[in-house]
Amino acid sequence: MANLIIKRAGCLQQAILQYFGEKAEPCGRCGNCLDQREAVDITVTAQKVLSCVYRMHENFGKTLVTQVLTGANNQRVRELDFTKLSTYGLLKGQTQKEVGSLIDFLTAAGYLQASGGQYPVLTVTASGAEVLRGQQQVLRKTAVATQAAQPENDALFEKLRQLRSELAQAQKVPPFVIFSDRTLHEMCARLPQNTSELLEVKGVGEHKAEQYGAAFLEILATAGTANEI
Repeated sequence: MANLIIKRAGCLQQAILQYFGEKAEPCGRCGNCLDQREAVDITVTAQKVLSCVYRMHENFGKTLVTQVLTGANNQRVRELDFTKLSTYGLLKGQTQKEVGSLIDFLTAAGYLQASGGQYPVLTVTASGAEVLRGQQQVLRKTAVATQAAQPENDALFEKLRQLRSELAQAQKVPPFVIFSDRTLHEMCARLPQNTSELLEVKGVGEHKAEQYGAAFLEILATAGTANEI
């Protein structure tokens, strides 16, 4: 039983029964079966992650793999010559938090394996090797897309946009460097009330949250209070 790996997208009961050699249909009752989120094909992205682990000779953990994939240019990455890897920066459009979450998913789904000990090392499993060879598809459940901001949030969006403009002028950078319109729209939809919730908004990393978070949260807090009345 210790070797049983249950893919997150599949029926839990079906996976357990199949492990013991029994045929079964999805039960329709477990958490996975009742999960209504859309399953998205992330095979190509998964191949990039698995390939990076493999090209790093399966000798390193999640943090360093994440840094290589996102194109981090720190001392350790340079010292190990990882900037020369073909997988360096392949996911530079994503934050390290997002890539780390993806690695966690691939590990839980059985495509990667993390060793025990104080410094877990990632290795590609047999299932992961099949993905690399194009013999297996990787599906991941994603949250239902948030609805566009309601009309009453138009004023909130303008307030956030005005704040972004003021910050951009003060720092002499284009507004999108602060946050994109898409990120502002998602703030309007989610109405985060603290830093932890703000970090869940796409386009908000730890650095930007630390630098700009307080100012944006002050405006969002007013909107959140108004919605509760």
